[in-house]
Amino acid sequence: MLLCEQGADEHLEQDAVLGNGRKVILDIRRWNDLLIRTKEGASMKNKPLDVLRVQALDAQSRQPIFDRPMFLAVSGKRKSRVDSALAQEQYRERYDVEPYYRFAKNKLLMDKLQTPTVECLDPWLRMVQISSWLLFTPSEEIRQVSCPVWQKYLPKNKTAQDQPRQIPTSPKPLLLSVIWRRHGGGVSKV
Repeated sequence: MLLCEQGADEHLEQDAVLGNGRKVILDIRRWNDLLIRTKEGASMKNKPLDVLRVQALDAQSRQPIFDRPMFLAVSGKRKSRVDSALAQEQYRERYDVEPYYRFAKNKLLMDKLQTPTVECLDPWLRMVQISSWLLFTPSEEIRQVSCPVWQKYLPKNKTAQDQPRQIPTSPKPLLLSVIWRRHGGGVSKV
C-alpha cells in the first residue's frame, strides 16, 4: 500500500503567501513512526521516522499548484515534540541557504578538504568564507544583464550587454579586476 493511500496520523491546513504574492493553502499531512526498507544492508529497524507531505493548494480553487508535493522526514528521539507546521517552516527557512551550499561545494571546493584534525578544517572554512565575501562584495560593480531573452535587445539592456560579461565563479580574476578598477589601473596583457 502506498503511503498517501493510508490515513494520515495528523492533518492540518494553514494559509501562506508565496514569494510572488500568491495566496495558498498548505495541506500538511503526517504519518508517525514509519520504518523504511533500505538497500546495501543498512539496518533501519530501530530508527522510526515521521514523514510529512506538504502540498501547496491554490486558495480559491484548492487545486495543487505544483506537480509534486514535498516530503520531509523528521527523525530522532524527540521527533514527536516537533510540530508539523514548525517542521515545514524550518525546512523552508533552511532551503534559502541550500543554493549557496551547492555553489560553495561545486565552485569553492568547500567539501574537498580531507583532514583528521579540526585545527586544519577551521582555516579552510575561513578561506571559503573569505572567497564568498570577495564574490559578493563587488557584485554591484559587475555589469550583468539578467533579463529574459526577448528583452535583451531593448536599449536599456543593450548598452550593458556591450560590456564584457563577468561571471563571478572564481574569486581570483574577479578580485584582481575589482582592485585594478578601484585603484585607477588597467589590466595590461603580457
